[in-house]
Amino acid sequence: MRYTVKKKITLLLVCLLGVPSLVDADDMTVSLMLMNNYNMRQDKDVWDRMREGFRLNHNQSKQVVYYEKLYTKSPKTFARIVNNARPYIYYILTETERNGMPSEVALLPGVESTFNPNAKSSSNAYGMWQFVPSTGKRFNLAQTNQIDERQDIVKSTQSALSYLNYLHKIFGQWEPAIGAYNWGEGNMYREIVRSGQSPGSIDYTSLNLREETANYLPKLIALASIIENPSKFGVDLDEMENKPFFAIVNPLAPTSLSDFTSQSGVDAKTFAMLNPQYKDKNYMFSPTDNVLLPVQNQGTYYASIGKPINISGVQTADLADTSAVDTNSSVSDSSDSNAAIASAAAGANASSDALGNLINNLDSSSGFSDSSGSSGHLGSSADDKVALDTDYPMEDAPINYTIVAGDTLYSIAKRFNAKVEDIRQQNNIPGNDITVGQTIIIPQSSTNKNI
Repeated sequence: MRYTVKKKITLLLVCLLGVPSLVDADDMTVSLMLMNNYNMRQDKDVWDRMREGFRLNHNQSKQVVYYEKLYTKSPKTFARIVNNARPYIYYILTETERNGMPSEVALLPGVESTFNPNAKSSSNAYGMWQFVPSTGKRFNLAQTNQIDERQDIVKSTQSALSYLNYLHKIFGQWEPAIGAYNWGEGNMYREIVRSGQSPGSIDYTSLNLREETANYLPKLIALASIIENPSKFGVDLDEMENKPFFAIVNPLAPTSLSDFTSQSGVDAKTFAMLNPQYKDKNYMFSPTDNVLLPVQNQGTYYASIGKPINISGVQTADLADTSAVDTNSSVSDSSDSNAAIASAAAGANASSDALGNLINNLDSSSGFSDSSGSSGHLGSSADDKVALDTDYPMEDAPINYTIVAGDTLYSIAKRFNAKVEDIRQQNNIPGNDITVGQTIIIPQSSTNKNI
C-alpha cells in the first residue's frame, strides 16, 4: 500500500524535526549513583547474554555470507574487534537492553570503528559511534581543545542509542532504522516513499540503497551470526565475564586529571582507554564531570579522598529520558520551505505534486543532501538530519506498533513517551496481556514530543 499524502507529510516532518539531545551532565550525576541497583541477567558470559537478546533476522544472504567470511578469514580480524570491545561491551549491551533494543545493536560500534574510541574518519568523525562535529554539537557533546565528548564512552553511547530509538519510531522497524543511522533519515525516507512501502512493513532488501548503506546491515548481521554460533565459523570466542569492567565516578572538584589518576591508582594507559575524551593532562574536573575507572580502582579513589563508597561500579545510568526529539534546534531559516511545509501540512488532501514540490524545496534550501552524493550517516555527514526553525507544530498522529519478544506495556509506553493507561484504552486491553506479532496503536498526546 502506498503512502497517502497526509502520511507522507507527517513522516517528512518527523524526519525534519531534529534528533534527540542528550541531557546535561549535571542531570546525570545523581542518576549515575543508581547504577548498582540495575537487575542484570545473571548469565555467566556476556556473549550468552547477548545471544538471548538477538531479535533481527539473521538471514544468510549473499552479502551476509560475504562479510562472515571477511571477518573470519583471518583470526586477527575478528579477534581485534572482540578485544577492543572487552572494556565496553558490558556497558553498551546493558544500555541496549534498557532501551528495549535488539542486542545486535550493541555490535554497531564493531561495524563503525571496531570498538575503537580513538577511531577518526576522513570526514572528521570521532569515537566508537563515529560522530561528526555537527552531529556531536546537536547531542550537546562538548568539543574543545581539552575535551571531545564524541569519544566519551557513556555520552556517545547514550547519544547513539537515543538517535537509533528515534529512527525506530519513524520507520517502525529496526532494519531501516539501522540503515538510516548510516545514511540519514531523510535519504531513507525518500527511498521508502519512492518504493511505495509503508513504515512497519518495509522490505529492506528491496530498497535502492547506496552501496555503503546496502552493506551496513549485512555487516552487523554477520558479526551477530558469528557470535551466535562461533564454532560454525571456526572461531574460538573466549568467554567474557558478565560483569562491569568500569565504574562511573564523579571526581571531587576542583581536581586536575593528573591528581585524579594519582589518587585512584590507575595507570595512564588504562585511564586513556576508558576516558579518551580528555585531551589535556592538566584538565580540571568540574562538579558535573564523570570519569570511568576500573572497578577495582574505585575504592582506591574514594579512600584517598576520605569519602565512603556506597556504590560498586555497575555501569548503567538511569538517566532522564534522552530519546525526546529536540524541536528547538534549527538550521538557517528558509521561508520558502517553511511556507511549503505549512501549506502541505494544512492540506491533507493536497496532490502528490505538492509533496514533490515540498521535497524539492527542502532538498535545495533546508540542508537535505542529495541521495546520489550524500553520506547522511553520523560518521560521514549530518547534513540531512536537519531541524526546521518553524512555528508549525507536528500533527499528533498515532503510531502503529507491532509487539516483539520482550515487550511489555510499560516498556512500550516508556519508549514512545506515552501513558500505559492511554495505550490500554486505545487498544481495549483490559490488563497487561499483549502477544508477539500483535499490532497496537500508540496514542500521541498534545504533550508528547517523542515522534
